[in-house]
Amino acid sequence: MIYRQKNKKTTYLKYLIIGIFFAALIFFGVFFRGLVQGVASPILNVTSGIFSGLGSMSSYFHSKNELQKVNKELNDQNQDFKIKLLTLESVQKENEDLKSQLNFINPEVKTVLVKIITKPPFSPFDTFVINSDSQIQKDQKVFYKKMLVGRVIETYAKTAIVKLYSSSDEKVPVQLLGNEFEAEGQGNLSFKIKIPKSLVVEKETPIYSSETNSILGVVQTIYSDEASAFQDIYFKYPININDLDYVEVSI
Repeated sequence: MIYRQKNKKTTYLKYLIIGIFFAALIFFGVFFRGLVQGVASPILNVTSGIFSGLGSMSSYFHSKNELQKVNKELNDQNQDFKIKLLTLESVQKENEDLKSQLNFINPEVKTVLVKIITKPPFSPFDTFVINSDSQIQKDQKVFYKKMLVGRVIETYAKTAIVKLYSSSDEKVPVQLLGNEFEAEGQGNLSFKIKIPKSLVVEKETPIYSSETNSILGVVQTIYSDEASAFQDIYFKYPININDLDYVEVSI
């Protein structure tokens, strides 16, 4: 049997082609890998930046929402504290008023302590409404801190109306410099006294109730007319009716 010898040139060519193939594969693999990385890297960087920014924004809004929530809770607590403080101050004021009222009761006059439930502007000027019971009757006198301020003019089942002596149609006996006079109500807690010109009087001179000897006010204005033998003295109750919470009624 005769064998044909392989062509050495063909074998060499085959190995050369295989070598070139692997070399190209290595070269172009590195090239394409670099190309892909070069194109993909900016995209990945941008994408990473976007997601990073979104993460930062999410964290910002989350922190802001938490801060707003905390601020709201603090504001609510602050409002609660203010309401509690106002309530406490109101209770303290009421207790002080009660103590003050109880301390000035005149042992010679039997009185009952009552609460004012309505006063101007919710009642006519120089009047107010008080709690009432069967002990309180019409024309009984009303006091505030030993000061004679008015009288009961109407009574109902659970309330009564008090009219101040400073009302325009009221009169009350007073003492000025040891002399007896009659003070006429002028409205708005004010009075007028007509006295002889021969009686020298100055501003700030005290004026007392003839009935209880309690002070009603001090001389504020002196008006004298040359054609008259009298002079007019004006004074005012030293109180603010809106500050009154309790009064005493003689029984």
